[in-house]
Amino acid sequence: MLMTVFVPFALISLRFSAFEFGAVLAAAGAGSLLGSLLSKRPGYRRAITPDALQGRMHTTMRSVNRAMIVVGAPVGGQLADTVGYRPIMWIAVAGLRWSPSPWRPRPPDTRRMGARPATRLASSPATA
Repeated sequence: MLMTVFVPFALISLRFSAFEFGAVLAAAGAGSLLGSLLSKRPGYRRAITPDALQGRMHTTMRSVNRAMIVVGAPVGGQLADTVGYRPIMWIAVAGLRWSPSPWRPRPPDTRRMGARPATRLASSPATA
């Protein structure tokens, strides 16, 4: 939703040139890359998912993410047309700010759950 609203906001409301808009996107990409390189621990899902299920978990999360884009982009565009770009941008900023908040629901602490048993998936006859 954020990118759907950000593009017209930056180009129309802020009157960015194509070069300025490209520079903003490049800086955002570099910042994302730097943040991922500086991260020293795996994500929660990766930490609790058995190694044999890592690919399935990643594929499922990617599919859910892509499906939400299909829903969020038209909703964000419609809201921006109805309410305006600035209020929707502030809502998006608040949502991004809230995501790492200590007040949002947290997943359970796996340290108290004990060691997880090693799991091994049975291979299908076609791949054995």
